[in-house]
Amino acid sequence: MTKYWKLITISTVIIFSIAALYIQSALASKEFPQFVIKTDEGDESIIDDLVLSGDYMGYSQGEPLRIDTNGTNYLRDQSFFNQLGKRYGQMETELLQNKYKSFMRGKESWEGVLSNEATYLAYANIPYGYYRSGSQQFEIAVLNKETDKTISFEHAIPNVGDYYYFSVMHVQLVDNKLLVITENGPPEGNSSELHLYTFNLDEQVLISDDVITTYQHPVDNMGYTDMVALPNDSMENNTFAIAHQKYKESDVPTKYGAHEIVEQEVIIYDPIAKSKQAIEKIETDIDMGELIAYSGKQLYFQQVDGKGSLRIAEYDMEESKLKNNFMSLPGITTTEYMMGEFNIKVHDGHLYAITPFKDNENKSFVMVGSMDTGEIVYKGEIVTKGINSLGEERFLSIHDFSWK
Repeated sequence: MTKYWKLITISTVIIFSIAALYIQSALASKEFPQFVIKTDEGDESIIDDLVLSGDYMGYSQGEPLRIDTNGTNYLRDQSFFNQLGKRYGQMETELLQNKYKSFMRGKESWEGVLSNEATYLAYANIPYGYYRSGSQQFEIAVLNKETDKTISFEHAIPNVGDYYYFSVMHVQLVDNKLLVITENGPPEGNSSELHLYTFNLDEQVLISDDVITTYQHPVDNMGYTDMVALPNDSMENNTFAIAHQKYKESDVPTKYGAHEIVEQEVIIYDPIAKSKQAIEKIETDIDMGELIAYSGKQLYFQQVDGKGSLRIAEYDMEESKLKNNFMSLPGITTTEYMMGEFNIKVHDGHLYAITPFKDNENKSFVMVGSMDTGEIVYKGEIVTKGINSLGEERFLSIHDFSWK
């Protein structure tokens, strides 16, 4: 009987310890600022589903949080077990993890490796392990939402030893074929390749490996290159816009620090027809800007003017015309702290722009523009509720946003 009393006593202590820790954490969050999105003008309903994820920072420590139209939710306000090993990430991914727990278990959760459509959920990744470099392989899984059946298999990567790293950028299912676009880096480090891998799901085999494009990295330390691949957000269009950008040092802060784009090549790639079309070189007297969206026959570029203010340029591929001032985002500017960091995403026909840094001196804005007209349809600001100061050396950092 004694051993049972010992077990009961130990269990009771553990339960009360966990409860005390949870209560203490919950009470502690009451001392943190409550952030809200204050509407300045426009249609407030356009941010009803918007969720900002970030941290309340101070003295090198951060408190994970989320901000939406209802206010602030700190991670430490969640149950003890929900806090274990967790940080707030994209809301869409968390919804998938909650709805398809069995399928999502053990899988990476960033958006490039997932494709969520009405009838299926597809996943493709190349996990990297420090002790198995050169022996990486594809992990493939596709859930049929209608039948609740899952296809899951692993597959070797052709010529895996020729590359130092792999990064899955996009996954798409077409006619029971899984299309996986990756960026592959040779060990020399002076170039990168964009590949299209096509899998036959019925036979669970790789049927083709196509190199879409190759781009070179600069050999000096005065600049660098970057590559952006964006799917067309039109449901009837399966093409991609791929931009290869070369940067050099500049006096104007940009998203990548004090650099500007000096050369940019853009191609439109069709992964089904395996064809590509080069966009004519766009003549402009200013930095073309980073490719941020591809919709229908339009390409959209993020630009920073001489004063550090952000604006969006639209390029019409049919007319070969560029509108530099298609959308202006007043208030979204570069600062010494932000180094030009903006969070920009396109969702449901609108462009969302958010300044990801707020302290006692710098404001954080939420702006939404129409991709059809270029007009700003919503302006708001992230403010603190009930207090005027965040505290000494404390600030809000927004690292991502998504939708419910």
